[in-house]
Amino acid sequence: GCGGGLKAVELYKRGYNLVLIERPGPNLAYAKAHIKHTERYASTGGDGVYFVELSFVEYDDAHASSIFSGIPDRVFQGAVVNSADVIEHVALPHRLLALVRYLFRRGATTFVVSTPERHAHRGAAHMGPDPTGSNAQLWAWDEFVSLLACSEIPGELHLQWTQNYEGSGEWVTVLGVLTTMTDLQWPLDNTPQLPNIVHHGCPEALPVQEGNKEHERPHLKQGATSDTAI
Repeated sequence: GCGGGLKAVELYKRGYNLVLIERPGPNLAYAKAHIKHTERYASTGGDGVYFVELSFVEYDDAHASSIFSGIPDRVFQGAVVNSADVIEHVALPHRLLALVRYLFRRGATTFVVSTPERHAHRGAAHMGPDPTGSNAQLWAWDEFVSLLACSEIPGELHLQWTQNYEGSGEWVTVLGVLTTMTDLQWPLDNTPQLPNIVHHGCPEALPVQEGNKEHERPHLKQGATSDTAI
């Protein structure tokens, strides 16, 4: 979910190589325009950046293999997959996680994902739907841990709070990292930590009513806390 590419363009200017993924619509065109106006793009002829339009409505591994077939494997070696406050907008989040698994098979090593924590944003009694209508679903922190733990994405799972992106500076967003790297410094300095929890298994997906649409996502046990980290 690169959006209009405002964050991506800053990374590109700093020398990072990027694969920008966005759903069908105008956002990817805006991202391309921002990237193409950089000095790096002009001097290299567009080296180090790829643009991918992808819809999770039709997504499966065969679809991914076709869409990403033009991108060489070397691009994904050691890559970081970043999904910043995107997954809560996706009606079929298990397909987003399937995409991450595909990218790990291509060589990615780290998945960074953030999402607003439901209890922190709406209170412990809130079970949906989102009153703003902008989110397909929100997770409490223990539900989010189970979602990631059941994702079959390889690596060790780390979680902590991070500040929301709306500018208020509140620590109400969950930051998760799944990585196969062994030298990750965690926790990050000076950030509030989530309680340690233990994961209680992966039940089969059940339909969950959100707004006027029924979406499939794992039915996750709430309130599962322990003094043992995952």
